[in-house]
Amino acid sequence: MEKINEVWVSPIGLKSIGTINGMPLYTSDKLKAKFVQGFRESTVSSYIENLESLIEQEVITPCFGTKSLFRYFIIRNLVKGGMTTLAFYSPKTNKIYFLMDNNATSLGIVPNQEIGETTVHEFVHYFAENNSSKFITMFAHKLGLYYSCVFNIMLNARVSVKDGYEIGKYLFKNGEKNSTLTFEEIAILLRKYVKPTSTLTEDEFKNTINGFLNAIYLFFNDDPRCLRKPYYFFHWCFEQGFKRSFGLNVGWKICYQEAVFPSEIICSISHLPLVRTKIISAMKTID
Repeated sequence: MEKINEVWVSPIGLKSIGTINGMPLYTSDKLKAKFVQGFRESTVSSYIENLESLIEQEVITPCFGTKSLFRYFIIRNLVKGGMTTLAFYSPKTNKIYFLMDNNATSLGIVPNQEIGETTVHEFVHYFAENNSSKFITMFAHKLGLYYSCVFNIMLNARVSVKDGYEIGKYLFKNGEKNSTLTFEEIAILLRKYVKPTSTLTEDEFKNTINGFLNAIYLFFNDDPRCLRKPYYFFHWCFEQGFKRSFGLNVGWKICYQEAVFPSEIICSISHLPLVRTKIISAMKTID
């Protein structure tokens, strides 16, 4: 029997699950069944054994942003190929929402692999939020490898993996978990762990840090200039961090969240064989 590589979904028979982050969301039992089918046919199907139970508990909910069939297919043809939210973890509700309509093609088809990889990606965010000490310990080496690589490129330095981990740990604690991180703290952090091995002059180091902080500011204020000169260099550094550390070409991904949210690094590589064992171990703690 030929293996199914995609599922067809449509906004029929939906019921409201409320409004999250200003978006009205809808789901149905049929949609949930299609979602499970797609996940089980992906290459990461073994990563989450209790998916059905997690859906039943509403830890994750496959949903639509519209109940209108006409609006659904119009939107598919207008926005597919642009930057849309595929799924998100909401710290406020401590739940994951998988937006089936944003993942679908213009014909209403969602590839199984997209369902699988996006679901695992969001569950890593969930794990990081709910098991923070385990997360930062379990992925210490990968975080250290990534941050040392990024800042070695950006600031022409020789930061060790150990110090790269210290940077990641600080960002996770003060940026991702507590949202108290300031630009001044980032500058101090990089002076502490990167400046000692950087070959840049004091003025060069200072100017590069200022440019980096400006790029982050632009990104988090939805300003597209963060992807243009002279700021694109900083995006390129984070992009190269994935390529040189993990052999991953991130392609379309915008790599600025990693400057403040370390879990995004692990989310982005969660489908790779090099972290398979750890990801499965992390997923087993979610029930």
